[in-house]
Amino acid sequence: MQSGYYDPVVGRFINSDDVDIIDGGNDHILENNLFAYCFNNPVNNVDPSGHATKKVVLDPGHGGTDWGAVYKIYKKNQLYKMYLEKVFNLRVVVNVCIYLRNSGINVNMTRTTDRTISFYARYSFAN
Repeated sequence: MQSGYYDPVVGRFINSDDVDIIDGGNDHILENNLFAYCFNNPVNNVDPSGHATKKVVLDPGHGGTDWGAVYKIYKKNQLYKMYLEKVFNLRVVVNVCIYLRNSGINVNMTRTTDRTISFYARYSFAN
């Protein structure tokens, strides 16, 4: 077994790669990265099938008490209709999510209902 030396501090193997494998004569760095299949973390991530999927996180943005942009329509000096950015954003992102999932992509959404989510919670969810 040809095992490598993994440095958990830097999160990479520290031994050199086989030159015959990485010298493919192309300029695409991911094609030369032997551990791209497991997102440079072969200790914690595995891909037995060879078809790893990346995590996609969609964030509709505004929600709950944060309306985003507001477009108001008045008739006879009375508010007739109001369009909220948060509603449009959620509709678009839900449709994109459905499309991507039907394409076999692992998709998560920061919110699926009208609720307020902090920036820190969005960041934590995505990472």
